Amino acid sequence: MAADPRGRVRWLTPAVVGFSVASLFSDLGHEWVTALLPGFLAGLDAPPVALGVVEGISNLGQALAGWWGGQLADRSLHRQAWILLGYVATALKAGLAWVYLWPWVVVLRTLAWIGRGLRGPLRNTVLAEEVPAEHRGKAFGFREAWDTAGAVLGPLVALVLLPHLALRPQLALSALPGVAALLAVAVWIHPRPPSSAPAADRDRLVPLGPAFRRTAHALIQFQLAWVAPTLFILRVERSQPGGHPAVALAVGLYVLHNVAYAVTAFPVGAWVDRHTPESALILGGGLATLLLAVFALPGVHPALWALAFVAAGMVTALWETAQKPWILRTLNPEARGAGFGYLAVGLGLAQLAGNLLVTGLWSAFHAPPAFLTAAVLAALATLRLVQLARGAR
Repeated sequence: MAADPRGRVRWLTPAVVGFSVASLFSDLGHEWVTALLPGFLAGLDAPPVALGVVEGISNLGQALAGWWGGQLADRSLHRQAWILLGYVATALKAGLAWVYLWPWVVVLRTLAWIGRGLRGPLRNTVLAEEVPAEHRGKAFGFREAWDTAGAVLGPLVALVLLPHLALRPQLALSALPGVAALLAVAVWIHPRPPSSAPAADRDRLVPLGPAFRRTAHALIQFQLAWVAPTLFILRVERSQPGGHPAVALAVGLYVLHNVAYAVTAFPVGAWVDRHTPESALILGGGLATLLLAVFALPGVHPALWALAFVAAGMVTALWETAQKPWILRTLNPEARGAGFGYLAVGLGLAQLAGNLLVTGLWSAFHAPPAFLTAAVLAALATLRLVQLARGAR
């Protein structure tokens, strides 16, 4: 690891910069689509459970691809090529512009999310190799902040264009940021091979251990409760009079969500480096319980929606930033990719189950009991985190 003339370790490596810029553009593209997706599905006469199917199946595809990406991160000699392939697949979501039946939304969104799943463990492993343990919170938080800056710009672009450009042309234009992300990877990301070990050793399975399993199970339990943000958007749209004003309000609130995420991510990383990941995760779990209860309330004022979306952005920043340093503490260096891959599978399966549970309850009994169920699950997951944190002392 390189150091500056005064001997301090530099955590802002070319890989950190490259992945941050790529994340900015890639997230701009896919969050642009995400902000429009509930309204687009409504235009296809899809029921609320359709959104749960889209989110759940695509996240399952992301999870399974994440397992394979984890294997490649530990073993492949061509990691840059696989990362590039992941960004190419993510850009396929622009094909939604030519879809007229909602099941095809499932297909294209799943292909795009497979790309995200494939590149995620590869990216996290490369960053863990380049950044020392005491600075990983800042490195992961920095990348999350850029990622979420793109997530702010995507819905903002959608909101600005909404009065002037229909949904389908906007979906087609979302391919352009994906091209920029590919260029960033090609310029900055040149990971070294995973190890100099013989191929037979690289193919050997490395046990992940009980500490990893305990940590992963706690993260997966929370993911079951933490529904996709598109359900928050749909909740607001369904609570308002129809048409562009309802869509504009929901997309505007989603911009607010992503601003909170972007602003919070790097400070959370710095906090994790100074203190513990568990403290950030427990705070996120408690906040998630409260805001999911807000989404269960009928007749919510737009100001309270705004607070709930800000809180949701903070929860995502806390969890996305803190979970990676926490899981890395339980992994041997040669098993980092596999650990991230197995975690991705578990998180994806949990999100599939959670989204289908909440949207199924929503379709059968309306939104309040659906989001109240998610709030109860979040509270139970937070209690599990508190138990683990006490056991680690």
